[in-house]
Amino acid sequence: MLVVKVPLRISFFGGGTDIPRFIGKIGYGQVISCTFNRYLYICINKRFDSQIRVSYSKTEIVNWHENLEHDIIREVLHKFTLDRRGKYSIKGLEIILCSDVPSRGTGLGSSSALTVGLIKGLLYLMGEHYDTYDIADNACRLEIDILGKPQGKQDAFAVAFGGLNKLVFPNAMDVEITAIPRASQIFEHLCLIRIPVEKDTDAILKSYKPKIDILKKMRNQVDVAEKFFRYWEWELLGAELKKAWEYKKQLSPQVSNKTVEAYIKRLEKIGACGYKLLGAGSGGFLLGVLEDPKIAISEFGDKVILPKPVFEGAQITQI
Repeated sequence: MLVVKVPLRISFFGGGTDIPRFIGKIGYGQVISCTFNRYLYICINKRFDSQIRVSYSKTEIVNWHENLEHDIIREVLHKFTLDRRGKYSIKGLEIILCSDVPSRGTGLGSSSALTVGLIKGLLYLMGEHYDTYDIADNACRLEIDILGKPQGKQDAFAVAFGGLNKLVFPNAMDVEITAIPRASQIFEHLCLIRIPVEKDTDAILKSYKPKIDILKKMRNQVDVAEKFFRYWEWELLGAELKKAWEYKKQLSPQVSNKTVEAYIKRLEKIGACGYKLLGAGSGGFLLGVLEDPKIAISEFGDKVILPKPVFEGAQITQI
């Protein structure tokens, strides 16, 4: 059995400009994101029989991968375990998913973490090697092109490579990755707060409007904010993050709601200088910037995560 450990990510700036249908309209896209110390774990084991057993929030046992309800696992198995004759390279699999945070609607890139981790694990099990870029690129193609998800490309590359990075999308196909050093000090002022709101991420992303002027402002924030990370200017970073939230809300009326705004008011009450809801919107995790983020625990209790940066992407941790 092997276990693939995939970090989740915080997207700070530029989210939305990495969506392929928007990239051409604005010339190029770019984001800043960082992986942190919360993970998705994928356990993969060969079975003695030829069945496929998948365990997540439910359990599925099938004789053929096409009968799986879980769309990502189904399509990864289709692409990476069938030979040219349409027969399995691996006969019989057990796949178990575990996560440090709720697996749906978090805004932390969990679906791409699953895609990247499962591809990496299956390739290892079959004795094949893809480099990190190819794994991330295949994950994007599977989720965006095959499954038709309306998401961007940043998540797969963020969790595959790990660390604090500036990701540039010069066109809808390519990704350029530049590490930003000295991230740890900024994280001393960050907190994540879980907002328990159910949402349909794909529906929200589909509602985004290609407002060119807003998307360009969001993209250009990346160059400004990069300097704040490099020089530990956490208050300026917070102010810029607050602008990013206002821009994001203009892409769709579904991005925010009364519950989200109530949480933001509580954050401001305890001294937050900046904030942004992560992911598509409507619920999930709210990122806050405070002088002392531990204060958020007294206000929000066990809904709070104090994130720490991690600099490794998806890793096979047990064999």
